[in-house]
Amino acid sequence: MPRRVRNPGSGKAPVNTPASGIPAGGTHSEGWGGPAKGAGKGPAYGPTTAETFEILRAKKASAPPEVKAKRKKAKADKAARVEQFNDHLADLALNAAREETQVSATIALLNRLDGMPRQRNENENRDMTLEMLIMQAASSGKKSDASGA
Repeated sequence: MPRRVRNPGSGKAPVNTPASGIPAGGTHSEGWGGPAKGAGKGPAYGPTTAETFEILRAKKASAPPEVKAKRKKAKADKAARVEQFNDHLADLALNAAREETQVSATIALLNRLDGMPRQRNENENRDMTLEMLIMQAASSGKKSDASGA
């Protein structure tokens, strides 16, 4: 299929090379960034292992005192914000104008203080034998592949 003229009616001949000036057959020289540099080295301590965490703990422990003070201040600020947020939720739970807001604030505060309640998935078929399951499936109109057919 011949290539179409870029600007029909302009009187110019069709151009069969890319717009960037690279020859139509491509180039076999180094790219703009130079020759390929190969695979990256990754982190200096290699893949993640138990030793990796020891290295990171040692690095954190050997931080300068001003960095440690900054971390400690950030942790204290976060604790103060959490306390302020819990106080605000408690105020909403007791003094909000709408009952829905009071209930939502109470639930949110209890979830933050006591943790979310555990979701349980009960398997009601755990005490049934294979024969009982086959009979239950047959009585509900389902075909069972476990019948040995």
